[in-house]
Amino acid sequence: LSFSQPWLTLNPNSGSIPASGQLNVVLSIDSTGLSPGDYSGELVTSSPQYPSVITTVSLSIQASGQYDLVISATSNRVNPIPFGNNQVVSGFIYVFVSPENGINQVEFYIDTPSIENASPLKIERIPAYDLAGTDPAGLAMPFDTTLYSDGSHVLTANILTNSGNFLSISSFIISNENVSPELVINPSNSLAFTAVTGQVSSEQIISIG
Repeated sequence: LSFSQPWLTLNPNSGSIPASGQLNVVLSIDSTGLSPGDYSGELVTSSPQYPSVITTVSLSIQASGQYDLVISATSNRVNPIPFGNNQVVSGFIYVFVSPENGINQVEFYIDTPSIENASPLKIERIPAYDLAGTDPAGLAMPFDTTLYSDGSHVLTANILTNSGNFLSISSFIISNENVSPELVINPSNSLAFTAVTGQVSSEQIISIG
């Protein structure tokens, strides 16, 4: 396995695949130092016994905005802290956008490397723009992490304001001690990522032997 751009990394970048087996590979992108814009690279999977397979990887960098995803331990959003950086969560969580001023709408996506033409998990038009919605009393409704597999995930908030759109992207790890099959994504002809400057995102891919 090889890649053509310094913002692409693979772990592992080589290995042996048994007959009818598979090799789990994590493809990561690091937008540190990259200016807003579109980038592309190639992932080459090669073997002495088989023809090489080339996968195009596209990366869209958007300027980081003035809004952040935060998490609170309670539905009244007391003492919120930044959400992300592979924070480990379980059970019900309360995640929302801060600050709320100037926002018209927030679209939430989970595990969506490119939000272009994707359907949001949730659209919120009411402050405080809670991930799971806001109840009639104004309290945050809980987001149930047990609906997702244990492991790494990425939450993206597309924040629409009068002065433009902003992205807030947070990586987190769900740990509910559930035993569930690992998500398998077969290589395709292209992989797409959306990130903000300085953001590290990753997508698990599978190389089939």
